[in-house]
Amino acid sequence: VPPFKFYLMRHFPDYENPEKPLVHDVLVSNVTNAKMGDAWEGDADIRFMPSVFEEVADLGPIEPTKGFFFQAGMTITGGRVIHRYR
Repeated sequence: VPPFKFYLMRHFPDYENPEKPLVHDVLVSNVTNAKMGDAWEGDADIRFMPSVFEEVADLGPIEPTKGFFFQAGMTITGGRVIHRYR
């Protein structure tokens, strides 16, 4: 697998002020040594639980037709913050 970029969100809540997180960033990471392992297909089930922070429960119910599981490994070799929520 060639090197690729991996986008992720970093979020650390503030225990003293739950209204505003201590850290809330979007990052892009450089990924190397990506390895893909075996993959399996099977039955699937998905549930969205209520959350005081997200509205994901509004997405359900969803009936998936199949489920997949695969092994993956990678090395993250640095990156940069591309957005900071303030």
